[in-house]
Amino acid sequence: MKRAAFILVATLVGPTWLAAQTPLDEQKPAAANGGVEIENLAGSVKVVGWGEAAVRVTGTLAPGAKLEFDASGSRTAIEVDVDDDNPLEAVSDLEIHVPAASQVEIEGVHLDVDVTGVTGTVDAETVQGQKVSIKTDDEGVMIDNARVVATDIMASNGVIHVIDTVILPGEE
Repeated sequence: MKRAAFILVATLVGPTWLAAQTPLDEQKPAAANGGVEIENLAGSVKVVGWGEAAVRVTGTLAPGAKLEFDASGSRTAIEVDVDDDNPLEAVSDLEIHVPAASQVEIEGVHLDVDVTGVTGTVDAETVQGQKVSIKTDDEGVMIDNARVVATDIMASNGVIHVIDTVILPGEE
C-alpha cells in the first residue's frame, strides 16, 4: 500500500514539476560572422554552428527564469535572467544554433558547455574569472596557446582534458 501511495504522489507531483520548466524555441536573424554572447549561470549550454544567418535558442528555462534575447547589427546577446535567492539552483538547459563563423563568448558558473561546428573563436570565462580563447584547427583544439593532447579522462569529480602547457592567470 505504501508503494502504491508513493507512485500516486510521484505521478501527481512529476507533471507539476515538468510544467514549471519553460520550453524555449526562439530565432532571430544574425550576422554570419558576428558576435554571440551567452550567459547562463547554471545548467547547460550546447552551441551548434550551422549554415543559417540566424541564431536559434531552444531548450528549457528554470522556473521563474526569463530569457533576454537581443539581436542587433553584428551582435547577439542571450542571457538567462534569474530572480532567485540562489541562482545556481535555477538550472536552465539551452541549445543554441549560431552561424558557423560566429565569435562566441560564454559565461556561467555551474555550467556544462558543449560547442560543435563553430569555426570562429569561442571565448569562455573560467571559475577564477579569466577569459580563455578556444579554437579548433586541423590538428585539434587549442585553449589560448595550449594544445589539448588528451580528452575525456573520467575522474571522480568530473572529466579531465589534458593540455601541453600551463595556462597562468592573467595579470590585472
